[in-house]
Amino acid sequence: MRICLITPEFPERGPSFGIGTYVSALRSGLIQAGDQVLTVVANHLGIDYLDHNGDWSHTPPTAGPACLRAALLPRRATDRIEKFDPDIVESSNWHGLGAFLRGSGKRIVRLSTPARIEARWASGKARLTLPVFHSWEKTAVISAHVLIADSSAMDSVGESIYGRRADFIIPHGLAPQAPQQTEARNTPNLNLLSVGRCEARKGTDLLLAAWPHIRKQHPTASLHIVGKDPHGWALRMSQIDSSICYHGVIPNTALSELRSRCCIQIVPSRFESFGLVVLEAWANGLPVIACTGGALPEVIGTAGVICQPNASSLAHSVGKLLSSQTTQQRLARDGEQRLQQRFSLTQWIDHNRHCYRQAVRNAR
Repeated sequence: MRICLITPEFPERGPSFGIGTYVSALRSGLIQAGDQVLTVVANHLGIDYLDHNGDWSHTPPTAGPACLRAALLPRRATDRIEKFDPDIVESSNWHGLGAFLRGSGKRIVRLSTPARIEARWASGKARLTLPVFHSWEKTAVISAHVLIADSSAMDSVGESIYGRRADFIIPHGLAPQAPQQTEARNTPNLNLLSVGRCEARKGTDLLLAAWPHIRKQHPTASLHIVGKDPHGWALRMSQIDSSICYHGVIPNTALSELRSRCCIQIVPSRFESFGLVVLEAWANGLPVIACTGGALPEVIGTAGVICQPNASSLAHSVGKLLSSQTTQQRLARDGEQRLQQRFSLTQWIDHNRHCYRQAVRNAR
């Protein structure tokens, strides 16, 4: 098959988180399976094209307001994509980019966190753009030939916000990794890790509010925070409290090394459409504590600790798990086993290719 993947971020083109991570893994898996893949990275920096041979090309951004630049991106990408002549064009609902493409294979949209959910905890300025982004997203979802959700929770959200259920529910997969065997990993420690954008939807404020209570129970504990910090929350707290270390955005190799020095990963999100960071923690041998945000309980099952999205519940759960190294080790093993059984990369690629084949077959 000839497949075009459209994404706002990609590992080789700047910082890349959930959507960039899964697009990169999907591209690699499809190519290994014998498919030809064109990856289109479209954002405020312009459009980058990565063909299946690994060659990059770039189109600079259009001048003008951000909203106008985003609206013009699809038109500039259409010619290049149509020359590729794809069987499948996949994009997320973000910005509705794929909805503007015409005559370029079957359009598949994979649901990501909608603008309406982001706006629940966004600033007043961000809320002003909500109608525009929601309109783009809804256009993408409604006009898609196939709609994919990565969790049952996200399928329900899609129905409630866009009025459409997913045609396929395909949970993400992750390749197994060999956690770094360092002296720190083999020695009991009280280093905690949080990975993700420092914002209200990700629950960073809950974690920072819970931290003084955690420190009362475990005075030698330390908190490591990785990710963008648009509001400066983590940076300011790290300057006030020496037990908090803000690392910013770091390469995957550095993040893996940091995980090897921690004992627990905390995912305090108020909402996650899936939560790839959970799989990444398991792949690196870490137990997980998460809030009841979106798909997190569905993904974690009994292989982690689930608490309510408030500072008191989070502090209690973290303090309790820090007190039991035996429970930490058991949950780490349970997480690794759940990753292998339910979220294998091979299984995920196979499910996606089945979805693509069915979409192409239904078009004939």
